Amino acid sequence: SLPNDTFPFGAPADTADAHFAFATILANRGDWIDAAGEWLRVLALNPNHLDARNNLGVSYAHLGRDDQAELEFRKALQFSTESAGEHFGLAILALNRGNRIQAVEELRQVIRIQPNYPQAQQLLAQVPPALRFR
Repeated sequence: SLPNDTFPFGAPADTADAHFAFATILANRGDWIDAAGEWLRVLALNPNHLDARNNLGVSYAHLGRDDQAELEFRKALQFSTESAGEHFGLAILALNRGNRIQAVEELRQVIRIQPNYPQAQQLLAQVPPALRFR
């Protein structure tokens, strides 16, 4: 874990790794707007950076920009369908929208990919059994 003052003036270099590290600090501080900007810079430098794309989706979700968050999660899944994080993000968005059936489908994907994903297990356990076993 990097100290909060590791990058007092922004990313120390214009590289994907430097912007990723700085974005992580901003996200940990809850500065979702600036973190999103840094994730976008990472993607400008490396469009196939799946962690940055997922984290951009998370940032958008925190900002209430659910359509943009969903788009980023789905873009990431185009590169790797076996990514639990993106499916989990889609599940949260579906729950926020009141679409429990879609949320259950996404949570099932999470657990299929990563059986010991505690947040997914907890959410799935809260879903009524009739929806869980469709």
